Amino acid sequence: MARRADETVYVQVCETMVDPATRERELSPLRAITDAFPKCVITLDRYGLGTTSDGIKVLGAIDWLLD
Repeated sequence: MARRADETVYVQVCETMVDPATRERELSPLRAITDAFPKCVITLDRYGLGTTSDGIKVLGAIDWLLD
């Protein structure tokens, strides 16, 4: 969890989520959080990025760093 002023976001970081079991392992803790703060996974993957059906953003690490 990261906080800055009045902004809170949950962040999960992993090297890759290509394997479906790994993807599920990385997303499941964020799915278990029931509040409305934004949730994201930062990964080195270049494919499979975007927003999941449950609203979790999957971001490429390089894009996230440059943003």
